[in-house]
Amino acid sequence: MPHLAAVGGRWGELAARDGYREGLRAFVDGLLPPPPTPPAATALPAPPAPPAPLA
Repeated sequence: MPHLAAVGGRWGELAARDGYREGLRAFVDGLLPPPPTPPAATALPAPPAPPAPLA
């Protein structure tokens, strides 16, 4: 979080902005563990060859 001196002249603009949702999301995201990493994609085996035609 920036210090008040760092925002200086933008204080009025920043204080008037509704940041509730953004702040709540950041807070909750900080409490939750990171999502699991999906397993690596594996290639499917090739389908079997069609049967040979009858002569």
